[in-house]
Amino acid sequence: MVYKDERSGILFYFERDGQHVSAIDQGGAVLWHVNPTEHAARKVTERDGNVWRPYITYAGPTSDRDLLWSRFEGKSAEFIAIGLGREFGLLDVNTGEYHFRGSD
Repeated sequence: MVYKDERSGILFYFERDGQHVSAIDQGGAVLWHVNPTEHAARKVTERDGNVWRPYITYAGPTSDRDLLWSRFEGKSAEFIAIGLGREFGLLDVNTGEYHFRGSD
């Protein structure tokens, strides 16, 4: 999956594993590469001890509500919205930091 943020011009490349995302600037340079599912609020430990993490299912623009939330929290960064299965949050365009917003 690929999403281009119109405001920043940054291209977000979501890897096939559903776990990793890279930010690529207009010149083709990789700005960062992260696994936001490591910071997901919803994790399930299976009986064999393995931890199941959600996978990235959506990427797109933030809603006005999310932008208001981020400003209220004192965050001045630009964000894109991502879905991690039943969980959703914001991804900082400049750093790749994941901010949990809620779940179904």
